[in-house]
Amino acid sequence: MKKNHIDIPITQLLGCTDDALQSIFGGVVSEIRDQLRIRIKNGELWSGAFGCQGFCPFKGCPGHEIPD
Repeated sequence: MKKNHIDIPITQLLGCTDDALQSIFGGVVSEIRDQLRIRIKNGELWSGAFGCQGFCPFKGCPGHEIPD
């Protein structure tokens, strides 16, 4: 069965609380928000799972076999 890794719209991440961003990414929240804004400015739409082969920040996870 073809599955997708988790990919999250960057705009949705920007709407998260500081606590949520801290939990997801770790680090300094203001820097995380700055990086997300830069990615949006560069036309990126998606943030995805580490190690997702073929992941595209403009289209998301391409969908592929993921072992259970």
